[in-house]
Amino acid sequence: MCAAGITYTARFDGAALYARVRRTPPPALDPVKTVTWRSGVLAGAPSTVVREVYPTGDVVPMNLLRMYVQFSAPMSDGHSYDFVKLFAGDSLVEEPFFTAGGTVELWDPERTRLTVLFDPGRIKRDLKPHEEMGLPLRTGKRYRLVIDSAWPDAQGRPLVRSYAKEFRVGAQDRALVRTTDWRLTRPRVGMNDSLVLTFPEPLDRALLMRLLTVHDSAGRPIAGDIVVSDRETRWAFVPREPWRSGPYAVHVDTELEDLAGNNLRKLFDVAPGDTAATGVAGAVVRMPFQPR
Repeated sequence: MCAAGITYTARFDGAALYARVRRTPPPALDPVKTVTWRSGVLAGAPSTVVREVYPTGDVVPMNLLRMYVQFSAPMSDGHSYDFVKLFAGDSLVEEPFFTAGGTVELWDPERTRLTVLFDPGRIKRDLKPHEEMGLPLRTGKRYRLVIDSAWPDAQGRPLVRSYAKEFRVGAQDRALVRTTDWRLTRPRVGMNDSLVLTFPEPLDRALLMRLLTVHDSAGRPIAGDIVVSDRETRWAFVPREPWRSGPYAVHVDTELEDLAGNNLRKLFDVAPGDTAATGVAGAVVRMPFQPR
């Protein structure tokens, strides 16, 4: 699909094609044919904005693995890191993200959420980029993630305004996620109260939206809406129908991660000699409860 407002170039090498199939090209064949075009831009004022950058807290671990940029409408892709930059003070941070030379972009299906992945090679201690460059972030420093307003949306219009997310870097996080550290607030029978889980640290917002589910006593999933708040330390589930008396359970997929990529089963970065590097076994942890 061609994004509006972007110039594209197609190049056809006829000589290379005929050489590959081992045939002689016709005398009139142009060796190389190049065509350039620009897709149309819809008229109208810019309307797309950056709604939020996650994590929303102003302190992150030094080994932060990813951030999410949420837009109000679909964006153009293929050149995102021309418009997403990280600054330490006024200085541009060189190569903090995993882009594979600009060829890797991690979008949701609607192209409204970009996952900004910090280079895992610089985070994991046993890899060469870590040894040569170190982690992209440094404890105690302040940073600014900037999204440039020149970035065209899927219609070719620029953003309404630039966006900057400022944050400070704390210590590295090398601890497993443990459901035993969570607090569960039970809803009331016969009501549509929120079932609330409170965490001692921020967790990955995108994973919180899809890796926690609520099930009834027969194991059937309960329909409802999820709200993540309080800087990603609070998860609330509002059922579509009132709670009934009897047992329920929250099913927690053990791939659920904290901000540093640690999950319930293992640490993201494990070096020789690390203790407590592995956690629970299995794909799901059940948290049983009964409405009060």
